[in-house]
Amino acid sequence: MLIAGFKRLTVTFVTPATAALYSIRKLINVAGNVSDAWFAVDSMTFEEVSTIDNHSVANIVINFDDGDASVYTQAYSYMNSLGLKGTSWVIGGFVGQAGNITLAQAQEMYAGGWDMGNHTWGHSHLSSLSEADQETAILTNSLYLENNGMPRGARYLAYPFGEYNADSLIACANTGQRMARTTNDGYETSCFKIANRYILNGKPTPYGMTLETAKAEIDYIISNKVTGLVYFHKITDTPEILNWPIADFQALMDYVALKRMQGY
Repeated sequence: MLIAGFKRLTVTFVTPATAALYSIRKLINVAGNVSDAWFAVDSMTFEEVSTIDNHSVANIVINFDDGDASVYTQAYSYMNSLGLKGTSWVIGGFVGQAGNITLAQAQEMYAGGWDMGNHTWGHSHLSSLSEADQETAILTNSLYLENNGMPRGARYLAYPFGEYNADSLIACANTGQRMARTTNDGYETSCFKIANRYILNGKPTPYGMTLETAKAEIDYIISNKVTGLVYFHKITDTPEILNWPIADFQALMDYVALKRMQGY
């Protein structure tokens, strides 16, 4: 017998083999209803986060600058085991060179749900170029990705070295870029609705950042319901400024996956 005003709803859930638990109650409490519910700290791609119209929950984009080989050998392989997706910012002119991902690896990651984003054709210092040359550097790489079967993410840009100027914003618009990420340290409250989508903030993970500090960043994203564009470069135990230790990276991804399964 149903209480007046209520309707019966029957839904069959198929639990993935890798899932530890569901927390539908938590999702409904956060988002208001199931149709608007998003896992708050699910790892998303730039293509996905750009289409979200619900910004009452947190979102995280794990992304990797430069297309280093470790993005495939370490990040992709481990994140894939957790059901997490990411975005790799590809430098088309470097693909297949020593220490970089190959075209086949980029295509495999793309087929696995990752975005291959635009990091210009030759890792250009954009602010030192004319507006026309900036367009060439940006568009050449977008077309490279699209012509190699990876259109999703091809019109999203991460500025090499974080460098951009007023001409860069014009070049982005003229080459059909949908968004562009800077290295400006910060979060986004609404990636799709901000005043200038070509100056997105990012959250760096420099060498020397502790695992606990990185986890605190994830906790901040959750508690403040913001979008965090958390970016890395190399996942390796070699101590350099742009590198992050393998064990710490895996532990951080475990933490993200745990928060997702808990329904935060």
